[in-house]
Amino acid sequence: MTLQQYLDTLPVGFKFFPTDEHLLFIYLRKKVNNEEPPNKTVLEVDLHTRDPSMLPDAAKLNSNGWYFTCRERREYGNEDGINRATMTGFWKSTGNDETIVDKNTGDVGMKKTLVFYTNGSPDAVMTSWTMYEYRLQNPVDNNWVLCKVLDSSLPYEPPNPHDDIEE
Repeated sequence: MTLQQYLDTLPVGFKFFPTDEHLLFIYLRKKVNNEEPPNKTVLEVDLHTRDPSMLPDAAKLNSNGWYFTCRERREYGNEDGINRATMTGFWKSTGNDETIVDKNTGDVGMKKTLVFYTNGSPDAVMTSWTMYEYRLQNPVDNNWVLCKVLDSSLPYEPPNPHDDIEE
């Protein structure tokens, strides 16, 4: 079943605008623990074989974002280097990681911001694609991450809580 076929089975008005806490402590935690997620909207996608422009067909869940889980690809098998290269570019980390704490359990997760660049160094060109990479700090299997990808060239459409209200 394709994602679109699955989305066609959801109720009218279904919207997917999860918070950082939901992404980390519900969707990613369940993936890491091999548990069934609350719904099957977050797909597993191999980030390393797809450029951002290839993601809309694979994991777009609302007008503003693509959500998916994937395994990290380590450089040379060491724990420190993470390979974020794709076929035509690479994801570059920007800024410091943000710490997110589950208020109910005290569990800690991290949110990293990355920007996609085409070509390679030194001719790299920054694009309009941004990725937020979510990771649990002490997971059983620390190779899983959940990614939210945004294209800033698209108009932002915030969730409207009144969309489902009939007058």
